[in-house]
Amino acid sequence: MRRFYLIGAAVALAAIITFLFTLSASATAWGNAFGIDTPGKNPKVAIDSSGGLHFVWWNPKRARIQYRFCSDPTTCGPVEKLPVLDGEAYAPALALDAQGRPNVVWEQHRDGKSAIMYSRRGGGSWTKPKRVSDHPKSILPDIAIGGDGVKHIVYESVEGDGRGIYHSTRGGGSNTLQLIELERAEASDFAAAGRNVRVATDKNGRAHMVWNTATTPSRVKYTYQTADGSFVAPILVADQNQAQAPDLAIDRKTNRVGIVWETRRNDLASFALYKNGDRLFRRDKITGGNDIMRRPRVAVDCGGRFHLVFQRQRLIQTDWNVYHRVFNPADEMFSAVERVTEADTDDAAPVISATNFIAIAYYIADNNSVQAIQGELNSVCYGDPTPAPTAFPTAPSEGWEHIPNHDARIIYTKGWQTYDALKASEDNFARCQKGSSCKQNSSAELVFTGGNRIEWETAYANNYGRADVYLDGKAFEVVDLCALNRDSAKPKFGVRTYILTGNANTPHSIKIVAVGRAGCTDGAKNFVPVDGFNILR
Repeated sequence: MRRFYLIGAAVALAAIITFLFTLSASATAWGNAFGIDTPGKNPKVAIDSSGGLHFVWWNPKRARIQYRFCSDPTTCGPVEKLPVLDGEAYAPALALDAQGRPNVVWEQHRDGKSAIMYSRRGGGSWTKPKRVSDHPKSILPDIAIGGDGVKHIVYESVEGDGRGIYHSTRGGGSNTLQLIELERAEASDFAAAGRNVRVATDKNGRAHMVWNTATTPSRVKYTYQTADGSFVAPILVADQNQAQAPDLAIDRKTNRVGIVWETRRNDLASFALYKNGDRLFRRDKITGGNDIMRRPRVAVDCGGRFHLVFQRQRLIQTDWNVYHRVFNPADEMFSAVERVTEADTDDAAPVISATNFIAIAYYIADNNSVQAIQGELNSVCYGDPTPAPTAFPTAPSEGWEHIPNHDARIIYTKGWQTYDALKASEDNFARCQKGSSCKQNSSAELVFTGGNRIEWETAYANNYGRADVYLDGKAFEVVDLCALNRDSAKPKFGVRTYILTGNANTPHSIKIVAVGRAGCTDGAKNFVPVDGFNILR
C-alpha cells in the first residue's frame, strides 16, 4: 500500500535560523558604488591580473576620451586625458594586453568625417594616436587582444549606399584590414541604432565577432576566425525584428562563446552559447521579468561562468537601475536576478569585466557622472581545489555512513512529504511539496563532523525544479533537476558527490534549498527531492 505522510517539523528556533540564513545567502557580495568622474558617459572597464581596475569614458563637455586607474575601489589615480590630434572624440573601447597596459580605440570626428583611432598607455603616458580605419565615416569601434599580443579592432563603416563591418589587426607582424560583411540598402532602411559590432578572442588568439544588421528588420549575426585568419560565413543568431545591441564573451579555457542581445520589440533580452559555430544553448526572456530593459552586456569569470548585466526600468518605478545575473554552462542554469544599484537614479549603459571578482561601470543620466561597483564572487576558478559534483555515486568505503531521508539529523523547513519508490535508497524519498508545488526557499540541511566527501542522493524528473546547494554555509552550485530527465515525470535516481576539506574533527554542513521552477519544467511544478545523504570518511 502506498505510504504518504508528513515529515515532522524542526524546532521553531532552528527553522527560523535556517530560514533567515536562506534569505541572506548570496553568490555575490557587492561593495559600495564609487565615483569615477563627472561629467562622463559611455564607460568601459577592464580588470588586470593584479585586480586593478581600468576605466575609460567619454567626456561630453569636452568631447574627449578620459582614463582612470583604481588599484581598488578606495584608491584611484588622477583622471587622464587621451591625446587627440584634432577634432572631437567619442565612443571609446578598452582592452588590456598581457602586460596589463590599457589599449583604447575611439571615434574621432572632424569636418563631417570620422576615423577610428588607437592609443596605448605605457610608462605613464599615451602613445601618439594612430588611425586604424581606411574609410571616411567609421564609427562604433571595439578592441580585443589575444594571448599572442595581436590587437583585433572592429568597427562599422558608413559608406555611400551601405554599411560595412571591418576587422583590423595590429601587432604580432599581422597588420591587416578585412571586410566581413557589407549591406547595401536605401538609407531609409537602416536601423537608427547602428550595427553595434563587438569582438573577443579565444584561447588560440582568434577573433570572434557579433553585430546586429543595419537594415530592418534587424538581426544578430556571429562569425569567428579560422586557423588561416579568414572568417566563417556569418551565422544567424537571432532572426527577430529589432534585435539589437549584442555583446559576446569567450571562456578561453573551453572556447565557449556567450552572446547576449536585446529585442526592443518586446523589451526583453536573450542569451545563447556557442562552440565551434554550433549553438549549445539558448534562452529568451533572461531579464527576470517583463519590465523594460536595455543594453545587456556579458563577461566570463575565471571559472567559465557568464555574468550578464543590464539596465532595467521596473514598471512601478520611473528610474533605471542596474541588474546582474549569472549563467553556469555546467548545468545550463541561471542565478536569480539581483539589483546592483539602489540609488533610484537613472543608472544607464552598464558594462562589466570579470576575473575572480567582477566590476561594473555605468553612468548616471541624472547628473552625467560615471560610477562603478565591485563584486566579490563566491565561485570557483579553474584549477582550484574546491568541491566538484558528479552524477556518479562513490563506492562505499569502510568509513561510509548512510543517512536516510527520515533521519532526525536532517532539518526540513516549509513543507516536505515522503513518497514510495522502489529505486530509492530506502524504498522511499522526501520531496519538497506543499499543495501542488514546492515553496521557494524550502530546505533540507544536514550538519555533521568530519568526512572526505558528502553525497546527496537525489532524483531528476520533468516536474522537478532548481535547487541551490550550500556546502559549509557557502553557495556552491545550482542544480536543474528537470534538465537531467526532461522527458519523464518518473524519478530517475542519482547521486551528486562533493569533496570536503579538513580533518575528522572539522564541522560540516550541506543544505539543499529550493529556488524555483526549472527551464524545462511544465507549468508551476518545481519539486526538489532528498533521497538521503552519504558521508565518506
